[in-house]
Amino acid sequence: MLEEIGAPSIVMTHSMAGAFGWKLIEHRANLIQKLVAIAPAPPGNMGIRLGKLIGGDSRRKTIEMASGLLTLHLDRVMYPDKEFQRRKLVGSSRRFPNRAFESYYRSLLGISGRLVFERTNIDDAQLCVSDRNAFAGKPIAVVTGTADTDHPRAVDAAIADWLKEIGATARHLYLGDWGVEGNGHMIMLEQNSDEVANLIIQWIRSEP
Repeated sequence: MLEEIGAPSIVMTHSMAGAFGWKLIEHRANLIQKLVAIAPAPPGNMGIRLGKLIGGDSRRKTIEMASGLLTLHLDRVMYPDKEFQRRKLVGSSRRFPNRAFESYYRSLLGISGRLVFERTNIDDAQLCVSDRNAFAGKPIAVVTGTADTDHPRAVDAAIADWLKEIGATARHLYLGDWGVEGNGHMIMLEQNSDEVANLIIQWIRSEP
């Protein structure tokens, strides 16, 4: 898609897709003007693990995460139960429209167990950055809400710091520092999504 567009684009990723954003920069840096990563999966290079391996074998893993226990059948599509999804996607958010959770949950699709296992980075499964030179001077914003269960401030701040170490012009946009409190993981679905979007637009316009 980036090649079809041709001109450098502003790319936005969220959550598990964050890992793909780092690889896009590595392989197509000339086609990415700026990257906005919202509560992103970190590069595997950082060694950040989302959970603890409780048990399993080569085809099934049981992971203890901040959101609860999750059993992953690596070669199947998985459908996390409603309460796990509520803890993970809503958590302690004060901005999520709770009246809409039932219909939102019914809209969720299954996801590859292997992909979720990669995201945990247990056994160093997460995608890694191989060519760090591609990040030189690249403007990147890492955006984090104050009530995101799996993305405490220190974790996402470390991603921004690591990106700066490899040459990116990275900034951690912790929403609490902007006076925006209570956002969870699904910021784009929350009641103040326009407010957050405007902050991101400010960052985009402020970067050369």
